[in-house]
Amino acid sequence: MRNSKPDNHTSEPSSQKAVVYTRVSLKEQRDEGYSVEAQARLLRAYAQNRGFQIVKEFEDVETAKQSGRTQFGSMLEFFKQEAEGKSKERRCQILLVEKTDRLYRNFEDFVALDRLDLFVHLVKDGDVISRNSDASKKLMHAIRVSMSNWTVNNLGEEASKRGCSKRPNKGCTRPRRRSGT
Repeated sequence: MRNSKPDNHTSEPSSQKAVVYTRVSLKEQRDEGYSVEAQARLLRAYAQNRGFQIVKEFEDVETAKQSGRTQFGSMLEFFKQEAEGKSKERRCQILLVEKTDRLYRNFEDFVALDRLDLFVHLVKDGDVISRNSDASKKLMHAIRVSMSNWTVNNLGEEASKRGCSKRPNKGCTRPRRRSGT
């Protein structure tokens, strides 16, 4: 389901202000130039091509397995303040993110973001999700969120199995490794 433009059921807000959100799981990924800057370049180019004005950028270097990411929380607060303090025509309602798993891998964050009246551009997924999206698009998005959640949980299980398989008769005393998702 790769679309370069929003579907007919999704109309963009009148304000073309946008927020960029990037995320990697581990500090080592950011320090090695793994993908934060690549995500930001992609999203800035996307914004420029569509005439969006980037008003704020948020970057997290944390797993999205649980809620509570620092910059994700700051981003939610920013959007809430925009909604309270400005008319719909002037407030920022556009969120640009590389793809679903960069935005969230847990359901609490999914629900928190869904409560806001935003237009979430999932650039590599080729979708724009909003309250105006049709039911099938919302379903597919929810499935991608569920798959992202499954992936992070499965990685943790597999890492745990690898750590325990070397000593099957002695039990697993090795601490679980932090999965980098």
